[in-house]
Amino acid sequence: MYTLEEVKIAYYKLKNYVYYDNTELLLREKLIEFETDTKKDDSNLFSWIISKPYSSSNDFKNIFDTKQNTIEQNLEIKFAKLLDEINSNNLKSEYFYYLFSQIRVDFFPKKIKSTENPLDKNFISNVKCKENYEVEKVNPFINAPLEFHIISIMWIIRSGYKFDAELLDQCKGNRLLLNKERTDLIQNSSLFKPYYSQYQSWRDDSVSVAQELLKNKKNALFINLDIKNYFNSTNLNFDKYFPKDDFVNNILRMLHKIYTHKIISEYDIIDKKNNNLNESFLLPIGLLSSYIIANHYLNDLDKIIIKKIKPAYYGRYVDDILIVISDPKESIEQIEKYNGYKINHINYLKTENKEEQNLEKIKLSKIEKYIIENLDPIFQIIVNGKERKIKIDQYENLYCQQEKTLMYYFDFNESDIVIDKLKQELNYRSSEFKDLPDNNENLGEFDKNALYLNYTDSDGKIRTLKDYKENRFGLTVYLTNKILGASKHKKSVSDSEINSFLKIFNGQNTIEFYKLWEKIFTYLLVNDKPSEYIDFYFQCIQEINKIQFKNTKIKSNRVKNTLINYLDSAHELALSLNLNFIDSDTEIKRSFEFKSNSIESNLIEFFFNRITRSNSIWALRYRKSNMMRHQYISIPLLNYTKESYDGKISLINYNVNLEKYNIDEDLLKNSPRSVKFWEYTISKLITDINCQEYKKENSKISICDFTSENENHFLDQSFERFKIANRNHKPNYLFEDKIDNYRDKFYKIGDTNNNLTNISVNSKKQDKLLKPKISVANTKVNSKNVLDGLRQKTNVTNLRYQNLVDFLKSTRKNKSDIVIFPEYFIPLELLSSLVRYSVKNESLVISGLEHITINNRAYNFVATILPVNINGYKDATIVFRLKNHYAPIEEELIIGNHIQIPNPKVQRYHIFNWKNIYFSVFYCFELTNILHRSLLKAKIDLLVAVEYNKDVNYFSNLVESVSRDLHCYVAQVNSSDYGDTRITQPTKTYNKDIIKVKGGENNVTLTGTIEIDKLREFQRKKYNITKNDKSFKALPPDFDIEEVLKRINNK
Repeated sequence: MYTLEEVKIAYYKLKNYVYYDNTELLLREKLIEFETDTKKDDSNLFSWIISKPYSSSNDFKNIFDTKQNTIEQNLEIKFAKLLDEINSNNLKSEYFYYLFSQIRVDFFPKKIKSTENPLDKNFISNVKCKENYEVEKVNPFINAPLEFHIISIMWIIRSGYKFDAELLDQCKGNRLLLNKERTDLIQNSSLFKPYYSQYQSWRDDSVSVAQELLKNKKNALFINLDIKNYFNSTNLNFDKYFPKDDFVNNILRMLHKIYTHKIISEYDIIDKKNNNLNESFLLPIGLLSSYIIANHYLNDLDKIIIKKIKPAYYGRYVDDILIVISDPKESIEQIEKYNGYKINHINYLKTENKEEQNLEKIKLSKIEKYIIENLDPIFQIIVNGKERKIKIDQYENLYCQQEKTLMYYFDFNESDIVIDKLKQELNYRSSEFKDLPDNNENLGEFDKNALYLNYTDSDGKIRTLKDYKENRFGLTVYLTNKILGASKHKKSVSDSEINSFLKIFNGQNTIEFYKLWEKIFTYLLVNDKPSEYIDFYFQCIQEINKIQFKNTKIKSNRVKNTLINYLDSAHELALSLNLNFIDSDTEIKRSFEFKSNSIESNLIEFFFNRITRSNSIWALRYRKSNMMRHQYISIPLLNYTKESYDGKISLINYNVNLEKYNIDEDLLKNSPRSVKFWEYTISKLITDINCQEYKKENSKISICDFTSENENHFLDQSFERFKIANRNHKPNYLFEDKIDNYRDKFYKIGDTNNNLTNISVNSKKQDKLLKPKISVANTKVNSKNVLDGLRQKTNVTNLRYQNLVDFLKSTRKNKSDIVIFPEYFIPLELLSSLVRYSVKNESLVISGLEHITINNRAYNFVATILPVNINGYKDATIVFRLKNHYAPIEEELIIGNHIQIPNPKVQRYHIFNWKNIYFSVFYCFELTNILHRSLLKAKIDLLVAVEYNKDVNYFSNLVESVSRDLHCYVAQVNSSDYGDTRITQPTKTYNKDIIKVKGGENNVTLTGTIEIDKLREFQRKKYNITKNDKSFKALPPDFDIEEVLKRINNK
């Protein structure tokens, strides 16, 4: 018997997988349909209706009725129904009969037939448009109801993980996340190890091994083999993977039988004679259980290669094999002598029709000879007339693709510059998808990244240009970085750049690059190009309609329908970021409607595949299920608000009215991903500001602090919201304090006395950082930006964003542990970029925020971003603090703009303990309060002062005095037009400044190192010992040694 909990776990693992997937848009649409009951078929073209297997229930609610926000309630009913049907053990039930009848196969174009005449090989043209495109090869994907995808993961949870546990580490692709003992899946919503790290390891490690061989004066043979049509060439035994003793197995047996029948008989994709429908099955691409079985099917091959060949490196990524052999058996010189030993190698050849073959006359290529000498009999050369095949021994239908088999032979006596260059290229590719897209690097590089130019000579002359090819990777990099860049600031690309880009995606390229459609739509949407958006959409339809597929049972319409559905899913997913994108311009809206109506009337493919309009329920359904691309959202968790759920706001607009930022609890509960704690702290800040009530002007408030009602801290309240959204993504025991206080791993609130609160983050005794490198930003805080932020007109231009990127690139290069920016430096809209940097690089970041003006009150916060690493899980705790003392000139600016100043009920300061660094953060004017700064005496190693202050002389003297009085390091960061940014220590005048800069126009990052352990060692000694020690000034009177020992002992 299965349980409801297993169904839910399987579903949320599926949803998490689909959310992070970038290419399987039709599976994403299946999930959206399952959650929202908005399938595009003849029964549901214009309104919401419960899907057929559940139509007998009266308990479902219309989620598009704003009074009935009940996606979770509807899911519970479906989960219960699915569980009942599974536990009924009846494959012939009406429920399963309907689901099995809905199994289809989608066909994506894999290769378009070339129409070039061999006689015209020296004729090169950039014309891509043709009258028609004949598809030569297709990739079949299973199109099955989502219930089967849930069931496939239930199989993985119960049985499939055991097959993964048997795999070797050399198998890299689609590996499950198992516990250390490999006895179960880990308890969270993730299913597979991250693609990018697994693929990068598989690829880069092979090159590193080859490099190491050459350094050790050994020759290296690098072999790349690709198994042909792997998923449709398997011959798998049902009983091995799906024994009949479990009903889930029986469901999957039936599903595979139906799919295999369609592939072999209905569509005639592969040879029938090599497949027994009664005893074996094929693997449906797109079903997650297939990826586990596909790995295990080749497990014996992995073992025998390692055992028999003993390669220096072996790795397999699904059906792609990399082998590095040390000192291969034959050298280049010996290969040239093969004619004299022909018979010896011919004996190794195999033939499918030996009587008709004269093997003595066969000449072998260098690749074939190397395979015979180094890989036979595991890989065998099969001869069939003029055709050569690379057969995998013991696997009936598995062959390697001859045209994709590559070998690289490196002699250690020769130059190794090629492999060094390859390594550099791989490192470059690994870093191209940046967390901080740099417009200075990417602007103007589109033409460079768009094409490969293939020359016959190295001089690069026109007469030596042999051919050119669009660079898929370069285009992907360009799109990704442009989208991320545009989503972080208000810059639009130029019309000329847009036009140059779209010309690439014309004609045949439109079809061949179909996987980039969503990125292209998003690129045009975030850059506010609605006219180009709809032109590209209908251009895609025109090109799809030219597809032909001959000499097969697969009709052209099958491929066309697949691509049209994929196109509309890409359009719908991009449009979900801004539902008003097309409708905002009356002329463009009219043009879109006219073209849509014309297409739907004239193309049969659109009879039941209506084009998604922005005002339809289909466009809104991505908002309901929250399955849009969250990385493009302008404000953290904006897509979790009620306004987003109702489709009322743009999710990429920085000029969002934060007064209408209201978190929807149901969206939190049904989150498709694990949400970071730092996102909740920012979200809680916004909601808390909105909730502030003022009984009278200048009344005092409690915000980002302890609440007056129940004394819960701001961080505790944020953590409660964090728990709600992660209930389906993290194991429940993490949030049970009795077992393991998970909260303490993010932060721990210690003693709170009057104005002082102690907060520990990442403060394990073994995680000491006693010589941190501190980077301070010497940058001008633009007074216009300050005024615009105060007036709710935040300036998020390309220049401002680029300044941030430049600073962070510099601190990353310097490997800074602590990064500090001045007061007013960063607007709330860019704060998430700063936090992501902090999390990824595990650097402490401190910055003043631009005023947040809500309900006519201007809030001045300083943000302390404290990164955490919990067993490899990276996150951050953000502590916001409202300014305690406003300088007179700031008060005049705020009040003079008819805005009120919010004053804290308790004038709070924090003592942080991060990696055993005890520090506190003050604003400049707060330093003038002698009583407040005296609270820190002997308790801190570092005082951080964020400033925007003209009175440089006064505060310069004050900082030096504070450094001596508190006997600590002081990092002061001011706007560069005022200057005096510095890191000061309590020493004699001649060496008191580790860093000091007067100012200047250039934005620069200055880095210095402080020696905390040395300072503490000095402080723990009495004057009679330190009087001759000139490292630091003498301790001030009444300096508490107990506080010093607490810091030393990390208490």
